[in-house]
Order: sequence, then C-alpha cells, then structure tokens
Amino acid sequence: MIRIGILEDEIHCFKKLNDCIMRYGAEHNLEFHVDLFTTGLAMVEADITKYDIIFLDIQVPMVNGLKVAKNIREKDKDVTIIFVTNLAQYAIYGYEVDALDYILKPIKYSSMEFRLNKAVMRVNKNKQSAITLYINREHIRVNLSDIYYVEANKHQTIYHTLYGNYEVWESFTEAAKRLAPYPFAKCHGSYLCNLKWVHSINDTEAVIKDVAVLKLSRTQKKSFADALTSYWAEMGG
Repeated sequence: MIRIGILEDEIHCFKKLNDCIMRYGAEHNLEFHVDLFTTGLAMVEADITKYDIIFLDIQVPMVNGLKVAKNIREKDKDVTIIFVTNLAQYAIYGYEVDALDYILKPIKYSSMEFRLNKAVMRVNKNKQSAITLYINREHIRVNLSDIYYVEANKHQTIYHTLYGNYEVWESFTEAAKRLAPYPFAKCHGSYLCNLKWVHSINDTEAVIKDVAVLKLSRTQKKSFADALTSYWAEMGG
C-alpha cells in the first residue's frame, strides 16, 4: 500500500485529486490510502513520516503549502512532495524543498498520471533505501546512505548520521537486525559501520571517513575485513 497525504482546503479539488489517484490505482493494480488535511497546521502537527507521497496546495490560509513543505523536510528528507497550484510561477519554490513536481489546477487525469508515474518510481526506490526511527514521540525517516555508524549506549542505540546523531530507545541487537539486509558490519561489539563510509582499517581501528575512528576488536576483525573487502569489490573500488 502507498500512503498519500493531501493538503487542500477546497473539497472539490480534493475530490478531483482523490478520484485521479483511485483511477490510477485501479489501472496500475496499486492500492492507495489517502488522508485529507484542510489546514497547514493540521498537517504540520500530524505524523507525516507515515506518508509516501504528499500533495500540497500552496495557497492555503495561515500556514501555506511552502511552509508545510519546509517543516516536512525537517522530519523527512525523502518523502515525495508534489505541489498543487493555480499559478505556475509558484512552482519555482519547489526547488527549495526538493519537490518532485507540481500540478496546475484545474486538475486533469493525464497530468496526474504523469506525476504519479514519477512519484511511484521514487517511492519504490525510497522504500529500499530508508528506515524510520522513533525519536521523542516522532517518526523520523533516515536514508541508509546518510548513516555513518550505529553505536550501542546502554538501553539506547545512537545513529550517527550526516545530519546529526539520533538516540533511539531500542537495543543494539534490534538495530543490527534492522540493518542486516544492508551493507553494515560490526567492527566491535558496540559499533555497526556503514561500509560505504569506511575509509580504511588497521589491526585495531576502523576509520570512518572524516567522522570517527572506531575500535576494531579481535573477535570482529576477520568478519569485518571480509565484509569490507566484498563491499569494495562489489562497488568496483
């Protein structure tokens, strides 16, 4: 199922968007769940990380679509955003928040189908390359490639990422299971490294490029070196 959030204060426009989405689902054998938000404030206060695609009417009162988009990007850097507007000149603001596209009113199915084709492709790609962390009663979506390494910290796990550190109430074992399908490997009982960011290793240390130098334990050294060698070979480097 693909979950869609729509910010739209005009019910007839929402109905047209929803009808197009459902038609697209029927024609492409896809299941969609759609939620309507009639104010920007309602969407800002919602858990937007559960959505795969978000349609934002730019011209809504009070908290407009662009402000909502900026708020969304603080929580989720990958969710697909599409602006809905009466005026094409507003579409330029999409670059500020990495919007996928924009659609002009009145809404036509041919235009919606084109945007949904692109959106669904991006959603499928994102689902294979991101995880969701529960932090301070919020769900934060983090791109796997942005994670440098994961650290055990008593009953918490710390995700060290390109955008800062996230402390999550989960065990290190749970984090390792979550990341098992991806190119991560333990260099120590307390560290799980994203192999993408490993610059080098020696007898006692693993160097995370420009970020940290982590202990490389004797028990993990061989398996970590094997995993790293295989990753480098696969990546052609």
